[in-house]
Amino acid sequence: TYPDWVLWTSRVFWLSWMLLIFNLLPAYPLDGGRLLQAIVWGRTADYRRGVTVAAYSGFAVAIFFTIYSFGFGDSMHFALALFIFFSSY
Repeated sequence: TYPDWVLWTSRVFWLSWMLLIFNLLPAYPLDGGRLLQAIVWGRTADYRRGVTVAAYSGFAVAIFFTIYSFGFGDSMHFALALFIFFSSY
């Protein structure tokens, strides 16, 4: 009942929101990890501590995705966990 352009606009809108939420995860290669690094660096004035906190946060997110992937049998989340782990390492 809706025109095609309305359906595609809705799909692009929700895809953009999902990518935004995903990108804000506090894992180091994502923007959320870089935001965390900048916040810690700004509060402590220690760049090394900011990188360390962001890297450990990336390890935690990678462990979460690994557990999730084994629990639900999803190989894409496991590949994402490996990417985050090696990027944080």
